[in-house]
Amino acid sequence: MNKQYEDFRFRYQPKPESLDGQLMDYLKKGDGSRKTTEMVLQALRAFWLALACQEAGKLDDEELRKLGLSCCSALENQITYIRQVMRLPVTSATPVATVLSLPGATVGASGVSDTTSEKPKKCCVNPLGDKATAEERDSIFG
Repeated sequence: MNKQYEDFRFRYQPKPESLDGQLMDYLKKGDGSRKTTEMVLQALRAFWLALACQEAGKLDDEELRKLGLSCCSALENQITYIRQVMRLPVTSATPVATVLSLPGATVGASGVSDTTSEKPKKCCVNPLGDKATAEERDSIFG
């Protein structure tokens, strides 16, 4: 019997006071216009879909290129949104991206706790000249 759908379950139990705990609480509540599943899938698609499809090798080069540009565009749109909502400058003065990969990282009065000196890796380029249509982006990112 063939499965029509892939069954994927993710369970995570962070401490409520940790950054991850605050994130999970936010996701469970939704953002007022989207539900948890939609928020999680939108983030996962923007961050990982192009790389997953490249590794799977099922898209031709042009489809993969459009997908990569759409993913970068979605990430850049989220960056713009965060900067606007939090009233942040266009360029961040202090790079703290490494904290996003630290399990249990917390924010205190002195800033984000960061136990590593590793520099963040660059992952995307500005998709100037992006030819993906709005319909293509919407079909991927909702």
